[in-house]
Amino acid sequence: MSRKDCSRLKKWLYPELAICASGEERLAALREADRPFEFFIALLVSFLLVVLVGLAALRLAALFLGWYPSDEAIDWLYRGGAILCLAMASAIHRVRVRKIIRDLLSPRGVMLCSSCGYDLMGLPPSAPSCPECGSPISKRFVA
Repeated sequence: MSRKDCSRLKKWLYPELAICASGEERLAALREADRPFEFFIALLVSFLLVVLVGLAALRLAALFLGWYPSDEAIDWLYRGGAILCLAMASAIHRVRVRKIIRDLLSPRGVMLCSSCGYDLMGLPPSAPSCPECGSPISKRFVA
């Protein structure tokens, strides 16, 4: 993947980075927000969730339907479970990184809701919450 394609992908994954003034600032925010250990934890949690739900589903199928999967079906269940784990971990990690990036941009004067990313620029001082998601707004954001 070329550097330009990678940059385009990061802008799509983390649209908050487009607000940064320079490429260095964007890279610094992404480095500080992207924590590989958190991805590992998300992967572990999603793996445990998929395994527990999968085992429960197999047990219920055997108990109520009398269905016992063949070896080929088990192989496909493993593959599907692995793909599901990666997708869940990626989604969890992306949501977490986007929230961290929004929190990192707030001291720089970028007014985004830390919950949903809504642009809070120009809200009246009487606005107690984000008009998009309803989460409370810090008083330093209200213009």
